[in-house]
Amino acid sequence: MTLSRFNAMPTAEAESQLLACCAVPAWAHMVLSGRPYPNARAVLDAGYLAARGFSVDDIELALSAHPRIGERAEGESTEASWSRKEQSGVTSGDAGMAAANREYEARFGRVFLICASGLSADQILAELRRRLGNDPESETAVVADELRKIALLRLGRLLEAEREAEAFLGRGARGAITTHVLDTALGRPAAGVPVLLRCVATDAVLGKAITDQDGRAARFSPDRIGPGTYQLMFDVASYAEATGQRCFFPEVTVTFRLTDDDPDHHHVPLLLSPFAYSTYRGS
Repeated sequence: MTLSRFNAMPTAEAESQLLACCAVPAWAHMVLSGRPYPNARAVLDAGYLAARGFSVDDIELALSAHPRIGERAEGESTEASWSRKEQSGVTSGDAGMAAANREYEARFGRVFLICASGLSADQILAELRRRLGNDPESETAVVADELRKIALLRLGRLLEAEREAEAFLGRGARGAITTHVLDTALGRPAAGVPVLLRCVATDAVLGKAITDQDGRAARFSPDRIGPGTYQLMFDVASYAEATGQRCFFPEVTVTFRLTDDDPDHHHVPLLLSPFAYSTYRGS
């Protein structure tokens, strides 16, 4: 639909359309409260900010509307159509995927969720198996992030602005704070490292993330972050345990200060080894 139609349509109808993007009423209500929007980007901004507040209950509610990876969504609804498109790279009835799904559900008590758009079956299965090594709290954070991605992509499709939504998510590499963790002992990106962003002055946690397969964590902080002192706290112990390595520094805390002269984007990488670490200001 066009933006003008979205702005003008009755609340109940617009809410129904938004719930097809993400079956969390609180999220839909927050997006609706911002109408009328001047452009699609403003709607995406609102959708992203609303999605940052997903609770565990919100996640479970949203998952009830998602089919298992590898299971074809039935029906002619908008949501079913989107789901089939998103899982187009997965063959229905894949035995390996079905077995991994069962193992995941037995471990975490919920269906496996991933933003599958553009991913092959092999990529999805590899990520599913990797995430089986997460602890429940870390995995919940990953699920929340995947749910946000799906909601934003579907919101873009709803507004006939799918390309803009993809660009918005791609902008994650240029968020307020990003990081990239490399394992110098194994010579590869460090995937699955829990990261926490904290404001020192207020002791407030501004964001949490788990590094992805490339060792990156992006879009887990506010899009704009003001002058002040902040900390990135890396849970190295859980990563070392998952990879069978020794761990002299169980937690690495990188403290840095931002001023009025700093740019909007701040990249703080971490290089890890069993007995040392280093960091620097990246770009």
